[in-house]
Amino acid sequence: MKSNLWFLIYALIGVAVVAMSMYQWDYPLIYGALKGALMPLLIGFVLTNMRQMKCYFTVVLALLFSWVGDILLLFADTEPFFILGLAAFLIAQISYFIGYTKAMDKNFEPLIIRKYPLLIPLLASIPMILLRALNPYLGDLLLPVILYSGALLIMTTGAVSRYGKTSLKSFLMVTVGAFVFLLSDSLIALDRFMNNIPYSPILVMSTYILAQGLIVRGLWKHGLGAVR
Repeated sequence: MKSNLWFLIYALIGVAVVAMSMYQWDYPLIYGALKGALMPLLIGFVLTNMRQMKCYFTVVLALLFSWVGDILLLFADTEPFFILGLAAFLIAQISYFIGYTKAMDKNFEPLIIRKYPLLIPLLASIPMILLRALNPYLGDLLLPVILYSGALLIMTTGAVSRYGKTSLKSFLMVTVGAFVFLLSDSLIALDRFMNNIPYSPILVMSTYILAQGLIVRGLWKHGLGAVR
Protein backbone atom coordinates (compact mmCIF):
# COMPACT_ATOMS: atom_id res chain seq x y z
CA MET A 1 0.00 0.00 0.00
CA LYS A 2 1.47 3.37 -0.98
CA SER A 3 2.49 5.63 1.88
CA ASN A 4 -0.03 8.36 1.09
CA LEU A 5 -2.86 5.83 1.03
CA TRP A 6 -2.03 4.72 4.57
CA PHE A 7 -2.33 8.29 5.78
CA LEU A 8 -5.48 8.93 3.74
CA ILE A 9 -7.20 5.99 5.45
CA TYR A 10 -5.83 7.16 8.82
CA ALA A 11 -7.17 10.65 8.17
CA LEU A 12 -10.61 9.38 7.11
CA ILE A 13 -10.95 7.18 10.20
CA GLY A 14 -9.61 10.08 12.28
CA VAL A 15 -12.35 12.36 10.95
CA ALA A 16 -14.92 9.66 11.77
CA VAL A 17 -13.55 9.35 15.32
CA VAL A 18 -13.67 13.13 15.81
CA ALA A 19 -17.22 13.24 14.43
CA MET A 20 -18.26 10.43 16.81
CA SER A 21 -16.53 11.94 19.84
CA MET A 22 -19.59 13.84 21.07
CA TYR A 23 -21.66 10.62 20.89
CA GLN A 24 -19.11 8.15 22.25
CA TRP A 25 -21.37 7.11 25.14
CA ASP A 26 -24.39 6.69 22.84
CA TYR A 27 -22.53 4.42 20.43
CA PRO A 28 -19.65 3.00 22.49
CA LEU A 29 -18.95 -0.02 20.28
CA ILE A 30 -18.73 2.04 17.07
CA TYR A 31 -16.63 4.72 18.75
CA GLY A 32 -14.35 2.16 20.40
CA ALA A 33 -13.85 0.23 17.15
CA LEU A 34 -13.00 3.37 15.18
CA LYS A 35 -10.67 4.75 17.86
CA GLY A 36 -9.05 1.35 18.26
CA ALA A 37 -8.23 1.23 14.54
CA LEU A 38 -6.09 4.39 14.52
CA MET A 39 -2.83 3.12 16.04
CA PRO A 40 -2.88 -0.25 14.21
CA LEU A 41 -3.10 1.74 10.96
CA LEU A 42 0.01 3.72 11.88
CA ILE A 43 1.74 0.53 13.01
CA GLY A 44 0.92 -0.97 9.61
CA PHE A 45 2.46 2.07 7.94
CA VAL A 46 5.64 1.76 10.00
CA LEU A 47 5.91 -1.99 9.34
CA THR A 48 5.49 -1.38 5.62
CA ASN A 49 7.58 1.74 5.11
CA MET A 50 10.11 2.15 7.94
CA ARG A 51 11.69 -1.27 8.50
CA GLN A 52 15.13 -0.08 7.43
CA MET A 53 15.17 2.88 9.83
CA LYS A 54 17.01 2.76 13.16
CA CYS A 55 13.94 4.15 14.95
CA TYR A 56 11.69 1.39 13.58
CA PHE A 57 11.32 -0.74 16.74
CA THR A 58 10.88 2.17 19.16
CA VAL A 59 8.24 3.83 16.97
CA VAL A 60 6.28 0.57 16.80
CA LEU A 61 6.61 0.33 20.59
CA ALA A 62 5.35 3.91 21.03
CA LEU A 63 2.34 3.25 18.81
CA LEU A 64 1.61 -0.09 20.46
CA PHE A 65 1.53 1.44 23.94
CA SER A 66 -0.47 4.39 22.59
CA TRP A 67 -3.00 1.85 21.32
CA VAL A 68 -3.09 0.16 24.74
CA GLY A 69 -3.58 3.60 26.31
CA ASP A 70 -6.39 4.40 23.87
CA ILE A 71 -8.25 1.23 24.88
CA LEU A 72 -7.71 1.74 28.61
CA LEU A 73 -8.87 5.36 28.47
CA LEU A 74 -12.17 4.26 27.01
CA PHE A 75 -12.86 3.28 30.64
CA ALA A 76 -11.17 6.37 32.14
CA ASP A 77 -14.09 7.06 34.48
CA THR A 78 -12.74 4.19 36.58
CA GLU A 79 -9.56 5.38 38.30
CA PRO A 80 -7.44 2.20 37.87
CA PHE A 81 -8.01 2.29 34.11
CA PHE A 82 -7.05 5.96 34.00
CA ILE A 83 -3.78 5.28 35.85
CA LEU A 84 -3.00 2.27 33.64
CA GLY A 85 -3.72 4.43 30.58
CA LEU A 86 -1.30 7.06 31.89
CA ALA A 87 1.33 4.36 32.40
CA ALA A 88 0.88 3.08 28.84
CA PHE A 89 1.25 6.57 27.40
CA LEU A 90 4.27 7.23 29.64
CA ILE A 91 6.01 4.25 28.01
CA ALA A 92 4.89 5.57 24.61
CA GLN A 93 6.42 8.99 25.28
CA ILE A 94 9.75 7.51 26.38
CA SER A 95 9.74 5.23 23.33
CA TYR A 96 9.18 8.23 21.07
CA PHE A 97 12.09 10.05 22.74
CA ILE A 98 14.40 7.09 22.06
CA GLY A 99 13.08 6.97 18.51
CA TYR A 100 13.94 10.65 18.05
CA THR A 101 17.54 10.00 19.09
CA LYS A 102 17.76 7.29 16.43
CA ALA A 103 16.17 9.45 13.70
CA MET A 104 19.10 11.84 13.53
CA ASP A 105 22.11 12.09 11.25
CA LYS A 106 24.56 12.95 14.02
CA ASN A 107 25.18 12.04 17.64
CA PHE A 108 22.64 13.21 20.20
CA GLU A 109 24.06 16.66 20.82
CA PRO A 110 21.25 19.20 21.36
CA LEU A 111 22.46 21.98 19.06
CA ILE A 112 19.38 24.14 19.43
CA ILE A 113 19.44 23.84 23.22
CA ARG A 114 23.11 24.79 23.32
CA LYS A 115 22.32 27.78 21.13
CA TYR A 116 19.24 28.75 23.17
CA PRO A 117 19.93 27.57 26.76
CA LEU A 118 16.68 29.09 28.07
CA LEU A 119 14.70 26.71 25.89
CA ILE A 120 14.68 23.91 28.47
CA PRO A 121 13.33 26.12 31.30
CA LEU A 122 10.75 27.46 28.86
CA LEU A 123 9.66 23.96 27.89
CA ALA A 124 9.62 22.85 31.52
CA SER A 125 7.43 25.80 32.50
CA ILE A 126 4.52 24.46 30.42
CA PRO A 127 3.85 21.27 32.44
CA MET A 128 4.84 23.05 35.66
CA ILE A 129 2.20 25.74 35.17
CA LEU A 130 -0.36 23.07 34.32
CA LEU A 131 0.56 21.01 37.39
CA ARG A 132 0.31 24.07 39.62
CA ALA A 133 -3.19 24.77 38.33
CA LEU A 134 -4.26 21.12 38.71
CA ASN A 135 -2.61 20.43 42.06
CA PRO A 136 -5.68 21.15 44.25
CA TYR A 137 -7.77 18.71 42.21
CA LEU A 138 -5.39 15.75 41.75
CA GLY A 139 -5.44 14.11 45.17
CA ASP A 140 -3.91 10.62 45.01
CA LEU A 141 -3.24 11.07 41.28
CA LEU A 142 -0.63 13.77 41.88
CA LEU A 143 2.40 11.46 41.58
CA PRO A 144 1.21 9.60 38.42
CA VAL A 145 0.39 12.93 36.74
CA ILE A 146 3.81 14.38 37.73
CA LEU A 147 5.58 11.33 36.28
CA TYR A 148 3.60 11.52 33.07
CA SER A 149 4.22 15.26 32.77
CA GLY A 150 7.94 14.54 33.06
CA ALA A 151 7.70 11.98 30.26
CA LEU A 152 5.87 14.52 28.08
CA LEU A 153 8.62 17.07 28.75
CA ILE A 154 11.29 14.53 27.79
CA MET A 155 9.42 13.68 24.59
CA THR A 156 8.99 17.29 23.49
CA THR A 157 12.61 18.13 24.37
CA GLY A 158 13.76 15.19 22.26
CA ALA A 159 11.72 16.48 19.31
CA VAL A 160 13.21 19.97 19.58
CA SER A 161 16.72 18.51 19.91
CA ARG A 162 16.56 17.08 16.36
CA TYR A 163 17.07 20.57 14.93
CA GLY A 164 19.91 20.58 12.39
CA LYS A 165 20.21 16.78 12.43
CA THR A 166 17.46 15.90 9.98
CA SER A 167 15.61 17.48 7.10
CA LEU A 168 13.62 20.60 7.91
CA LYS A 169 10.37 18.83 7.01
CA SER A 170 11.11 15.97 9.38
CA PHE A 171 12.07 18.34 12.20
CA LEU A 172 8.99 20.53 11.80
CA MET A 173 6.53 17.65 11.52
CA VAL A 174 7.87 15.83 14.57
CA THR A 175 8.22 19.00 16.67
CA VAL A 176 4.75 20.31 15.82
CA GLY A 177 3.37 16.83 16.47
CA ALA A 178 5.07 16.69 19.88
CA PHE A 179 3.63 20.04 20.95
CA VAL A 180 0.17 19.16 19.66
CA PHE A 181 0.44 15.95 21.72
CA LEU A 182 1.25 18.12 24.74
CA LEU A 183 -1.79 20.27 23.98
CA SER A 184 -4.05 17.24 23.65
CA ASP A 185 -2.97 15.80 26.99
CA SER A 186 -3.29 19.20 28.65
CA LEU A 187 -6.89 19.41 27.43
CA ILE A 188 -7.60 15.95 28.87
CA ALA A 189 -6.19 16.98 32.25
CA LEU A 190 -8.01 20.31 32.40
CA ASP A 191 -11.30 18.76 31.35
CA ARG A 192 -11.03 15.83 33.77
CA PHE A 193 -9.77 17.58 36.90
CA MET A 194 -11.01 21.18 36.66
CA ASN A 195 -13.86 22.37 34.48
CA ASN A 196 -15.62 20.79 31.56
CA ILE A 197 -14.15 22.31 28.41
CA PRO A 198 -16.74 22.95 25.67
CA TYR A 199 -16.45 20.32 22.94
CA SER A 200 -13.53 18.72 24.78
CA PRO A 201 -13.98 15.24 23.18
CA ILE A 202 -13.65 16.78 19.70
CA LEU A 203 -10.70 18.98 20.70
CA VAL A 204 -8.88 16.15 22.46
CA MET A 205 -9.29 13.59 19.70
CA SER A 206 -8.56 15.96 16.81
CA THR A 207 -5.30 17.14 18.42
CA TYR A 208 -4.32 13.58 19.41
CA ILE A 209 -4.91 12.18 15.92
CA LEU A 210 -3.03 15.07 14.32
CA ALA A 211 -0.11 14.68 16.77
CA GLN A 212 0.37 10.96 16.18
CA GLY A 213 0.11 11.34 12.40
CA LEU A 214 2.61 14.21 12.29
CA ILE A 215 5.17 12.42 14.47
CA VAL A 216 5.07 9.21 12.45
CA ARG A 217 5.12 10.97 9.09
CA GLY A 218 7.91 13.27 10.28
CA LEU A 219 10.08 10.34 11.37
CA TRP A 220 9.40 8.62 8.05
CA LYS A 221 10.51 11.79 6.25
CA HIS A 222 13.87 11.47 8.01
CA GLY A 223 14.36 8.14 6.25
CA LEU A 224 13.68 9.75 2.86
CA GLY A 225 16.40 12.37 3.09
CA ALA A 226 19.39 13.25 5.21
CA VAL A 227 20.24 16.73 6.43
CA ARG A 228 20.37 19.08 3.47
